[in-house]
Amino acid sequence: MYGSNGFCDTSMSAATVSTAACTTFRGGQYNQLASKSCGVPAANSYPIDASPYPQCDYITDNFTLSSNLTIGSFPLGIAQADWGEQGYHPQMALGLGSNSTILNVLKTSGQIASRSWSMFWGRTGATANTQLDGSFVFGGYDRAKVSGANYTQRLSSSEPNCGTSMVVTITNIVLNFPNGTDASLFDGIQSSAIAACIVPDYPVLMTMPLDPYFSSFQTLTNASITDRSSGVYFYGMIYNTGPESAP
Repeated sequence: MYGSNGFCDTSMSAATVSTAACTTFRGGQYNQLASKSCGVPAANSYPIDASPYPQCDYITDNFTLSSNLTIGSFPLGIAQADWGEQGYHPQMALGLGSNSTILNVLKTSGQIASRSWSMFWGRTGATANTQLDGSFVFGGYDRAKVSGANYTQRLSSSEPNCGTSMVVTITNIVLNFPNGTDASLFDGIQSSAIAACIVPDYPVLMTMPLDPYFSSFQTLTNASITDRSSGVYFYGMIYNTGPESAP
């Protein structure tokens, strides 16, 4: 997590980033001087993550997950520098890797039955009844959000650049247009399958190679997409939903 010094990169904006803007960009801030429950962690009380996080100062504090569950003296790392990554990981992160402290604590204390977790991104829609909030579940999943047969796959180290080890093969990406027609970004060529890395803390839903996949998306949607977000979904492409971008 980030402290009162958010280490925001002022070069991302022509103007100096204000304290309020930096706090929003980081997803909040932690002020250890204002905390009455901040403490010093025991040696080896937290795992050293293999991901390229910035150097951290470690403390302990009460960690509240819900209105009826608080973990006392939980070890937390305060970033001492910007993570970099071109702003793609600008906010605080909750570690849920293979040696996750939080999953270990919840499992050992009997709060969850397994060291599993699930995330539902949420869904947007034109009307309120077609929209759904996102959700996060420790120790299982929301059965109402899934359908079909369960599929299980082991974590893979086949792609060294995939720090989560959640590697999947994508054989096709299909656009479903409102008029009932479909179009493939792969142009129906199954040999164009690509290996992809699932990174749950990535602030955008998906990234893909420009050529040919994103270029095909622009062609099929009759759009030229150049603007990027500077908000929560940092540097994500902003798709124009006006008449000029209709398929």
